[in-house]
Amino acid sequence: MTPDGLRVIDSDMHVLEPPDLWQRYIDPAFRHVAPVGLGELPRDMRVRVKSHVMLRLGPVRPIDARAEAWSGEQDRVYADAERRGWDADSQRDAMDVEGLDVAVMFPSRGLFVLGLDLPQVVGLDGLEPEFAAAIARAYNDWLHDFCGRHPNRMLGAGMVAPHDVTAAAAEVRRAVETLGMKAIFLAPGCVGRRPWHDR
Repeated sequence: MTPDGLRVIDSDMHVLEPPDLWQRYIDPAFRHVAPVGLGELPRDMRVRVKSHVMLRLGPVRPIDARAEAWSGEQDRVYADAERRGWDADSQRDAMDVEGLDVAVMFPSRGLFVLGLDLPQVVGLDGLEPEFAAAIARAYNDWLHDFCGRHPNRMLGAGMVAPHDVTAAAAEVRRAVETLGMKAIFLAPGCVGRRPWHDR
C-alpha cells in the first residue's frame, strides 16, 4: 500500500507452474496423455503436448560460450522462489518485495499448452476439442488451489480452450462463478484456421 493508502495492483503477474500440474489435475480419462512440463533447462517453460514440445522461442541464435541464458541478477532475484518450487508463498513474498498488494496471475507454461490447432488442420497430432477443454479445466483447478493460499492477494486469470466454443463458454462460467477467477485469457492465434473475429 502506498503512503497515501492506495493499493498497488499488478494486472499481469505470471506463475511458473509445476511440471506435473496436468498429470495431477487433469480428468482421469486423459491422464495417460496429460501434458508434461519439461525441466532440462534452467527455469524451463516448455511443455510436451502429445508429440510436440510447445514453446514459441522465436529465432534461434548462438550463445557466447561465456554467456549464460539468465543474468546473474535474475539468478539472484529468482533464487529463493526457485528453491521453494515457485510455490504460492514464494509468489506472495515476491509481491511483498515489489510492494504489490494484489496481483492477477497468468501462466508461463500454460501460455503454450493449447498452442496446437485441431486435428482437421494439423493431422493426428492436433489437439482434440475435448482434450483441449480438459487441459484448460486442469490448469484452472490448479490455479484456484494456488491462489487459494492467499485469496485476498492473488486473483486468477482462467485458461479457456477455444477449440470448442460451447465448452469454452462453459469453462468461462465455471472459472468465474465456481472458482472465483477475475479474468480469462485466450492464446493469440487461430483455431481451425479461423481468427478470433470470425463470426
